[in-house]
Formats: sequence, structure tokens, C-alpha cells
Amino acid sequence: MTQPHITEELNPVVMLQNTALHLATMDNKPNAVALLLSMNCKLLYNCHDMSAIDYAIYYKFPEAALAMVTHEER
Repeated sequence: MTQPHITEELNPVVMLQNTALHLATMDNKPNAVALLLSMNCKLLYNCHDMSAIDYAIYYKFPEAALAMVTHEER
């Protein structure tokens, strides 16, 4: 049995089409955001047409936003 590619597991759409990156951002977990980005998690849009960076700005989470805009893999 083959295992799914890791980015397929990191970018699945759950509930309101939020990815792991959305969820880490909404919980204001900048270290988790950086880890997900280093594992090639992508900035995708959910069903509300919002990306993880949009949520960081909306919820006023500067640490999570900074993790995204300064990460070398963004």
C-alpha cells in the first residue's frame, strides 16, 4: 500500500474548507504556521474566499501574519 504524499495530507479541505494552515492561524500558532509552510502547505482560499493570512489580519494575530509573510517557503 502506498502512502499519500505529505502535502496532500497538509492541504486537505475540512469543514468550511479550511486547511491546517487556516486552523493554525485561527489558533494564533505562529510556530505551527511556520512548520506547515516549511512542509509546503499552501495559502489556499476557503469557502468564504479567505486565506490563512486573511484570518491573521481579521483576528489581529500579528505573530501568525508575520510567520507567513516572512517565511522563505511562502
